[in-house]
Amino acid sequence: MSNSRSQLFDSNHLGTPVKAAINQTILNLSIKKHGRGNEDQTHKIALSYEPDFGEPVGACHTIYWSDCIAQMAIDIQDRQKTATPCEFDFFKPKLVEYTFTVCVRLRLPNEVRFTAVLILNSFLIRHLCSLHEFMEKQDMANHHKNKEWENIESNMERQIPLRILTAIQISSKMHSYHDSLSSRQVVNTLRKVGLPYTITAVSDSEQRVFKLIGFNIPDSPLEACEMALKLLTYTMKKREMAEAERHEDLWQHVLIVLDVCFINHIELYERFFRKCPFLLNKDCGKRSIISKFKCDILLLAAATVQTAFILCIGKERIEEVTVIVNTVLRCNPRFVEPLKQSIIELALSKKNVEFSEPG
Repeated sequence: MSNSRSQLFDSNHLGTPVKAAINQTILNLSIKKHGRGNEDQTHKIALSYEPDFGEPVGACHTIYWSDCIAQMAIDIQDRQKTATPCEFDFFKPKLVEYTFTVCVRLRLPNEVRFTAVLILNSFLIRHLCSLHEFMEKQDMANHHKNKEWENIESNMERQIPLRILTAIQISSKMHSYHDSLSSRQVVNTLRKVGLPYTITAVSDSEQRVFKLIGFNIPDSPLEACEMALKLLTYTMKKREMAEAERHEDLWQHVLIVLDVCFINHIELYERFFRKCPFLLNKDCGKRSIISKFKCDILLLAAATVQTAFILCIGKERIEEVTVIVNTVLRCNPRFVEPLKQSIIELALSKKNVEFSEPG
């Protein structure tokens, strides 16, 4: 929905797919200057990884915006129907931080790390369940099963770095195949941490992960945030709101807020359900209800964008912004408000996050 991430602009920094900083650029070496004395020079033209919310070039036409959000809502409902109580069991802070750290070190685009975490979580859940089912079918005494299961868990733990790099590799291909991590780059990265995997092992891991998640890449909340911010910027411009010019600052705050939400995923939703205990007073299991709400990335996107607006600009126009975002994303304010408050409380509670809530 937002416009192309390939807007051209001047840059003096040379980069590669694994050396370009997250918010910097990569140089397009395929474009050369023509003319005498310039054969060995390249255009100082680079490809931006970041969306430009004020530039219409490459943007999805406005008549399709509602269709994009409607389709995402349908996908969310489908996922909620099949969500299990353990749907997000591997959304652990250390796993998320490890994945984010690798993406930052490799200087990959922002969207890669969020999708990679979702891929990793989806794979590990299905991988663990399949191994558990396999052990259940084995004809052996329980104490032998328990001993064998300990070995299986140890093997899974040793393979975690490989699986993380595999999830990142798949995610990078989904977002930009041309700038994705190659198997050789994955091998080199693993060897730097003392894990001598071969290219064959890395390729096998990629196929196994992709196959086990059903060749289905989960929608990322960042995609929903990008749509929400595009629509918010568009609407604010139509209403001649000065805040529309702050879209770049808002985008950077959205990234920071979503980082906090992912790393502190468990604590965030614990805070949310403490504010909404009535949601758990139903016949179906508590964990199933929690999983269904965690699947709602439009809800998370609405709360994230509104939180980013408060932390970046302030509360003066937040009521108007809240109505705009909730309307375009079709989110119930009854749920968005407590989630937004939970995010703010969570962000302010973290000592390493330098947030100060504007008055």
